[in-house]
Amino acid sequence: MMAEVAGQSERCVVTAIVLAAGRSSRMGRAKQLEIVDGTPMVVRAVQVALASSAIDVMIVTGAYAPAVRDLLQTHLPEAGQRVRFVHNSAWATGQASSVRTAIQALEATCQAALFLPTDQPFVPVALLDDLIAAWRAGARLVAPTVDGQPRGAPAIFDRSLWPELLALEGDTGARPLLQRYRQELVTLPADAAWLRDIDTPADLPR
Repeated sequence: MMAEVAGQSERCVVTAIVLAAGRSSRMGRAKQLEIVDGTPMVVRAVQVALASSAIDVMIVTGAYAPAVRDLLQTHLPEAGQRVRFVHNSAWATGQASSVRTAIQALEATCQAALFLPTDQPFVPVALLDDLIAAWRAGARLVAPTVDGQPRGAPAIFDRSLWPELLALEGDTGARPLLQRYRQELVTLPADAAWLRDIDTPADLPR
């Protein structure tokens, strides 16, 4: 059985945070549960996070919390204590509230937060590991680029940046920090196909 955050005690260095709280208004239904290449997108996101070098995985739920939790517990029963749920009761206010919810729930021993959304089902494990490796090499903020342009997710944030993550508002997520710290942002080239977003029903057949 997957753990609730209140019972988590494992010390960690990097936590991978899967953002699965949104209402998916452009999809018109819970896109977290949509199947891409045979796997629900939220399951795929958690599988990739678990396969990375992150110590544990946090799933931030919101609009479809019971369905997301039930689906993951059915598909990934072996994940056990490595996976825990945190509910964002303010999910309707935008993605920033999920970022704040996650940061507030992290252990005091955790030193970096790796955020990834559920709607990028083609992100490879190797990209997450490269982000973590760049942080371990000394970068405070690391994100992928496509054709030289930084992308907002997945991205890793050092603990020293968490106060600013806690100050975020609205539906922009952590993108403002990428702009604010663009001079020290470490970027990793990524294939555009890895970061394809699935946002609407029309995206699914493609």
